[in-house]
Amino acid sequence: MNSAKKQSQVRRKQGEPVPAQPQPSPSPIHWTQYWQWTALAYLGGLLPLCLLWHGNNAFYLDWKNHIWEIGYYGEYFRRHWTFPITLNTEQISGLPYPIFYGYLFFSAAGLISAVTGCSFAIRFICSLVFLLQVRQVNKAVEQIAGNRLIACIVTILVSFATYPLTNLYNRTAIPEFIAASLITSVCAMWLQIVQMNDSPRRRRLIFTAALTLAFAMGTHPITAILGGSMVGLLILSYRGNYSARDLWDDLRVPAALIAIVMAPWFYAVACFGSKVQISGGWIYVFTNSVDRFITRFWPLPWDPRTGHPELDQLGTSYLDAQINLAMLVLALYLLYRAFTQSGIKKSQPFRLALAALAGFVFVCFASLSAWFWTLLPNSLKFIQFAYRLVTYADLFLFFAVLFLLAGIRRTVAVPDRPLLAILTICLLLSTASVGVKLIHAHRVEELNFLVGSEWNDAKRDALRALPLSFYGVNGYAVPSAARGALPPGKQAVWASFPIGTQERFGEVLPLPVYTNSSGLIRTNVQIFPWNHLVWNGREIPFEEIATKDLFTILSGKPGAGTLEYVLRPDPLWLVLRFLSLWTAALWAAAIPGWYYFSTRKKTGSESMPPGFRT
Repeated sequence: MNSAKKQSQVRRKQGEPVPAQPQPSPSPIHWTQYWQWTALAYLGGLLPLCLLWHGNNAFYLDWKNHIWEIGYYGEYFRRHWTFPITLNTEQISGLPYPIFYGYLFFSAAGLISAVTGCSFAIRFICSLVFLLQVRQVNKAVEQIAGNRLIACIVTILVSFATYPLTNLYNRTAIPEFIAASLITSVCAMWLQIVQMNDSPRRRRLIFTAALTLAFAMGTHPITAILGGSMVGLLILSYRGNYSARDLWDDLRVPAALIAIVMAPWFYAVACFGSKVQISGGWIYVFTNSVDRFITRFWPLPWDPRTGHPELDQLGTSYLDAQINLAMLVLALYLLYRAFTQSGIKKSQPFRLALAALAGFVFVCFASLSAWFWTLLPNSLKFIQFAYRLVTYADLFLFFAVLFLLAGIRRTVAVPDRPLLAILTICLLLSTASVGVKLIHAHRVEELNFLVGSEWNDAKRDALRALPLSFYGVNGYAVPSAARGALPPGKQAVWASFPIGTQERFGEVLPLPVYTNSSGLIRTNVQIFPWNHLVWNGREIPFEEIATKDLFTILSGKPGAGTLEYVLRPDPLWLVLRFLSLWTAALWAAAIPGWYYFSTRKKTGSESMPPGFRT
């Protein structure tokens, strides 16, 4: 070897050409690492949304309610360049929904609806959110497992879960579907963040995850509490190579931004959370049907109420609330493989996987037990339906699978036949499940008849009318705002405020009252502390206002006159809302620009000669 090196040096000195040394051939790529698996993960992961774009269709009751509210926001913004604080309709005025429920989601959806109409806006947002989930789950699993085939299958298993599709198609709990999907994306982002060594990339992803979490919390109040708790639990239990100081340094600014974005909701809940009608503190546990052990763990979507009177009483056909059984099978098999390997049991990923499985068992028990909820105070009974916990049972299973994959990474980097067989079984089970679920969704599919929901904006003034299916109109009324009493034996005059159209869309117009002999005026304004009434130029104090059926009633005002509605929000809330919406908008605009310029700078640096790089 030394003589060959000396001969090469002699030839180089004499100017003779040196024969090229043979280069080692690159090792062949294992078939489970082909890039096609990533493409298949995207195609398969987005498959459950196929019915969403099946023409101008609609689904269950709340579908119409949600697209109506999106359309109302959109038209109100198009006319006033701001978002509504209350919903004013031909039937009821002063509905405080935007103060408490989904104020970020409906504002963002309204921006799109102002241009495209609400029917397209709701489909676009659901698709965009689901695409984000597919992308982040696939990247997290590939980074942890080191194998594209496994990342593809786990991504599809997450997308094919039954309960999220029940929220989308059968319950049509669109804010809950979107918020839960965003929470899954945030968790997948965090699992990538803790493995990154590149500080700029890690910082960008942290701010992206924080923005995603803020929108999840501003979309669905229940998910804001439960989902935010899940994210916090994941951050505290698994921080990778982070020290406590570094973790605080990287998270304090995003946490402050989240607090600013959520500040108006926190403030409204602190002021009125215990006074609104929806704060009943009850939990529905359907232990004879949806919330039975056999139903929860059934391998395919199944609603045992089908064909029984209970379905007529409660509605929501095909309320399939099964856990992600395919993911459970995979988690149990990976747990078995971990037990068979030496040195794994003492590792942090293995302990975290056991903790995730324990969390799964606890959440499943809570979702099936009526007795469990009797032990809790009313303040913790805000989830309304026990089957909502299926979202977090599936999330715990996802954590368990990822931590087990991290613990046995050497085994899964090049999967053997037993693992491939289990992956195939899980994929087949999940595919059968999503097939049945899409059949159930198709059976409740119908045409969308909401006037003013399409691209053509000629009929958008029709969105002033509250849909008859909007059954939760009284959820955020505050009866204690009325301090007066109804005089007995008097007939009330019904007074319904007119609502403006075109440039005055959504405005409550003055109402002339021509006859009022009894002095009792029953309005269509919902009782709420920020809703005020003015009679002949004089604002009526709440001591002179009564309520019945949660409508505002004026007493002791005989004679003709003009009745006006005045919305007077808390000034501090207005400031917090202004800061919240502008912070969210600027944050959402800055993230893509940050990614674009950082990528452009990196590309430019790589194209420079080595001596010019900094």
